[in-house]
Amino acid sequence: MEKKYLSDCIRYTTDIAPYPFIQIYSGVGSGKNTFVDALAKGYEESQPDGRMETLEPKRVLCITSRRAKVDELKNAEDVAYGTQVLEYESLDYVEDLDSYFASKRELSCNGIWGTIPIYQRSIACTNAAIERYLEKHYRADKAEDFLWNRFDIIVVDEAHAVVADASYQTAPYYVHSLINQTLKMNAAGKTNCKVIVMTGSPQILEDFRLPKNGHAIDLMDRCVRVEPKHVLLADKAEVTEDMKQRLAAGEKVIYFANRVSTVLNLYRNALQEYRNEAAVSFSSDDELDNAITSFVLVLPTLPVIPTTGI
Repeated sequence: MEKKYLSDCIRYTTDIAPYPFIQIYSGVGSGKNTFVDALAKGYEESQPDGRMETLEPKRVLCITSRRAKVDELKNAEDVAYGTQVLEYESLDYVEDLDSYFASKRELSCNGIWGTIPIYQRSIACTNAAIERYLEKHYRADKAEDFLWNRFDIIVVDEAHAVVADASYQTAPYYVHSLINQTLKMNAAGKTNCKVIVMTGSPQILEDFRLPKNGHAIDLMDRCVRVEPKHVLLADKAEVTEDMKQRLAAGEKVIYFANRVSTVLNLYRNALQEYRNEAAVSFSSDDELDNAITSFVLVLPTLPVIPTTGI
């Protein structure tokens, strides 16, 4: 049977609307982010009786463990997310939330030449941005600071990172607290904000019980799922030789390492002849300054891209 995309398997009016907490399991490439983007934009949905129902755009706070995902959403021209608030590049201040969330505007000219609503109410940010926001800007006595009052839906993408990253980061604890507080406020009737958690790695969350009135949607087998076609275990020497062969053939190679010294040694000992094609980036705030200094001193011609996890 042909695999479907997430949007083909979920109906908002029956799978999302009745529940405060929705847990979606579907694989890589199944269209999770496309579905969430549709929530932010609004769309037409077919109902069981055959009629089409218009779903108004939702205020979506999309939280992800990966900065690359925020960049992807920010740079894509057809997505509905903004990044002006809770943006990782300006975490020492937060713009006026009231003005941002009131930014639904309408292009209108008294009906002479079209009328169209403009929505700028949804945000994509990292787990780290949530941590910084709650640490620096949240005040328990300021209701407009409560994120569950500012959004219709809080989406946690890559939800398994709340567990998987908690051993070496503090941000997952803040995201977890935000989820629980939002659900408490919902149960108390103080907000209508929903929480959607999404992951393609459900086994990591198997010990988490489904909250009361929660709805679990497991589409791992029904939806498209992209899996690696080939996984090879190799030692460092084999990896280095494979990289050299691929680079010699004009292919691109991405090499992940957990130590700056590993990348330095690899470059100095094996990849000197490809210095004009190589670049490095880092995902650790703690190591970033030292890493850049090391590369500038040792390999001054190698481009360094300061990509942090925030």
